[in-house]
Amino acid sequence: AYASVAAAARACAEIAAARRLPSMLEFLDRSCLEAVDRFAGTSYAERGDALVIAQADGPAAATEIEAIAAILGKEATWIEQGVDEESSDRLVETRRQVLPAIEAEGSWFIEDICVPRSRLAEAVDRISEIAERHGVRTYTLAHAGDGNLHPVIGWDPSPDDVPGVMPPAETAAGDEIFALAIELGGTTTGEHGVGRLKQKWLEPEIGADSIDLQHRIKAALDPLGILNPGVGF
Repeated sequence: AYASVAAAARACAEIAAARRLPSMLEFLDRSCLEAVDRFAGTSYAERGDALVIAQADGPAAATEIEAIAAILGKEATWIEQGVDEESSDRLVETRRQVLPAIEAEGSWFIEDICVPRSRLAEAVDRISEIAERHGVRTYTLAHAGDGNLHPVIGWDPSPDDVPGVMPPAETAAGDEIFALAIELGGTTTGEHGVGRLKQKWLEPEIGADSIDLQHRIKAALDPLGILNPGVGF
């Protein structure tokens, strides 16, 4: 656990700089920790404003996790290491409970952006600023090993909600989060793809020339327009 997002992000960046190889490096902000505490009766938010969970595997796992723990421990406000399967599962369970905990609090939508690892702290801070400005709540978790963030936007459900559509304030906040990813030198999708949701953000990220090239490849391979019809952009 860490007193600040910045301290947690520094620790994650140092692991990368030291060329350590965690098999898992997960980051949870205070909103995530508070949600898990309410859901599971834990007290992680009392230990700091951010939590980092690391794991190592393979033949060199013991040596690797020792080096990773040394880096993570420099600024940590609390540290615990799994010493057997039971204690390790308990620590990892914290991460697994985040989405069920958020779901229990109302409607939610999970974003999927990626930024350079060196800008992880900036991204998390800016996401909080965006949420505060629009009056919405966010929970940010990340696969910190590759800078892949999942800012989750949550809101209280309403009879007027349209399935798959966020309310206006939450939609505006989501658009700013996508723009932030591009601004920080990242991408609007770290692992989930563009699909229909992020079509309008594809051109700002990769440019009109690349879009045109993809259109021409599609036309060459599918001149009759029978592959995934009506989904072009």
